[in-house]
Amino acid sequence: MKNTAFNAKAIYTVKLDKYYRIYINTHKLYFIQLRNQFSLFDAMFEILNSIFLGLGDVFKELLKKKLKKRIQKLSTIADAKYSNNSLNTEKNDFYKLVKDIQTSSIESSKSDLHGKCFGKWRIVFSDGSKLIFQFEDIDDMHKAIEQLPQVLGDCLCINTKLNKKK
Repeated sequence: MKNTAFNAKAIYTVKLDKYYRIYINTHKLYFIQLRNQFSLFDAMFEILNSIFLGLGDVFKELLKKKLKKRIQKLSTIADAKYSNNSLNTEKNDFYKLVKDIQTSSIESSKSDLHGKCFGKWRIVFSDGSKLIFQFEDIDDMHKAIEQLPQVLGDCLCINTKLNKKK
């Protein structure tokens, strides 16, 4: 299987957000959970911010590289699962059939209560269920904009311009 994947965070109103690695093939979209929103790092920074008024943000910036490496490592593990056809084996992993997608859109977005983001991907399925993902890395958004139209076709509306320079 060709690795056509990108990372995005599923955002929810009443439950914790989840980070996913999303794989695309001609008939399915696979969603492999990388981590929950509130990892040990996130909780530690929230506590530091509440006690020391912004000190958590200073430490968060210092450890951003470490967190990015962790996401890369988890993505590599997910890529190995994808290449070995062993997807959908964990309880929080799932897939959706492309034919079940009614509408889908990618639009630019600013940061909000769910954190820093460059854009959002909204999906509505034929059964009425919805998913919203946000891109926290511009490269992941670019990958989605380049890869999703090939599979989703007319049911995908892109409401942002792809900046080739990044």
